[in-house]
Amino acid sequence: MFRTVGVLIFFFPLFLAGQVNLYSSFLPIVIINTDGQEIIDEPRIVCNMGIINNDSINNIGDNFNEYSGRISIELRGASSMYFPKKSYSFETQDSLGENYNVSLLGMPAENDWILYAPYGDKSFLRNALTYHLYEKMGYYSPRFRFCNLVIDNEYMGIYLLIEKIKRDKNRVDINELEVNANNLEEISGGYIVQVDRASDNPDQYWSSSFNDSIFFQYIYPRWKNINSTQKLYIQEFIYEFEYSILNSNPNSLHQIYDNLINVESFVDYFIVSELSKNIDAYRLSTYLYKDHDSVDNRLHIGPVWDFNWAYGNSTYCQADIVAGWEEETPCGVFNPFWYSIFRSDSLFNNLLNCRWKNLRRNVLNLDGIHAYIDSLSLVYESEINKDMILWGHLESTTHGDEIVYLKEWISQRIGWIDENIPGHCEYYENIHSKDLIMITDVLGRSVIPKSNMSLFYIYDDGTVEKKIILE
Repeated sequence: MFRTVGVLIFFFPLFLAGQVNLYSSFLPIVIINTDGQEIIDEPRIVCNMGIINNDSINNIGDNFNEYSGRISIELRGASSMYFPKKSYSFETQDSLGENYNVSLLGMPAENDWILYAPYGDKSFLRNALTYHLYEKMGYYSPRFRFCNLVIDNEYMGIYLLIEKIKRDKNRVDINELEVNANNLEEISGGYIVQVDRASDNPDQYWSSSFNDSIFFQYIYPRWKNINSTQKLYIQEFIYEFEYSILNSNPNSLHQIYDNLINVESFVDYFIVSELSKNIDAYRLSTYLYKDHDSVDNRLHIGPVWDFNWAYGNSTYCQADIVAGWEEETPCGVFNPFWYSIFRSDSLFNNLLNCRWKNLRRNVLNLDGIHAYIDSLSLVYESEINKDMILWGHLESTTHGDEIVYLKEWISQRIGWIDENIPGHCEYYENIHSKDLIMITDVLGRSVIPKSNMSLFYIYDDGTVEKKIILE
């Protein structure tokens, strides 16, 4: 497998885009009218948006039958802000300028949305593929729909309309935290924070006490709404999480898994990050959330976000090399220290081994992944040429070549992980026809396997196995 892969940089050659007029489309058409305003990175501008979504072909002059109304919109992204093809964040609003929840293209009603521009990813589907796999692994993952975008009568190309990550019963379903909540019982959740770059406004983030290059941004509650007591609570909770890991030993890590974190979510986040060898994993666009103590007092990692440079799509930090863990690339030195410690722990590695082998039987079955890639690419196949004329390629490959490369890269990556996954999964060696649902103790509580205790392995075919792992 050979391909010239683009290097991630923060400037791009200037070129004149081809002239493309959009008259009809098999994809839904999103039309934005700014009345001559420029869309910038803050503040948002208020304008109008309509969506055409017919059962068959969509014509540019058809009536808006999916949405027609007011939005506020701005540019979004970090490095992608420098791309010629821009991404946008928008909110749907009512006539008074208040947020207005609406279902778009069959997705649950909300007011916060992303119009993502797959410019650097010429497969158009690296993010979409990851969202699909993560959802199949049992987690909330941003829903998405492919569409064509028109702004002020100018065709902008193929976009993904994506749910923005936020607290919502249909998104990250955690407790709603009242603005004025101050006592300990009230402020234990919910929170969403993001590991990412520092922003220009110091009120929007805080830095790790153990690594001043790691920053936590307030996502929910937003930095404008979170009060000082709530800030202190989530900062101290993250501090305890990091302190406990940093000062752990092989005999105490299981206590962290039991009491501080949902270890299964950390295992699965590692799997999806390493399967894709995402160079932005762990240190950028990494979400963490904590619900109210009455629901779950542990820290969870996820949902996943931003995989446009994953799956071999850049030479930056050895991202194109099939072999090796992302954690061990030159970019890995900038990652939080959590996973380097987890990966030194036999219990974590055993959980990882079991989970990988189980996922390989279904969600991460290679034939299934390839079939999904093929089916997804058919959704926008008829629109590719228009986008390519407009924006061209970062490299000299065709879209078909990109799909072939993506599938081959994933095949080789999965093969490498199969051979190099750490740990040992005892129960899996003798079970090939059924899936493990959960492991419980004698009281029926879900537990992480430990030595010298009675364990019950419950499978999807109704069978139960009792085990005692002697040490």
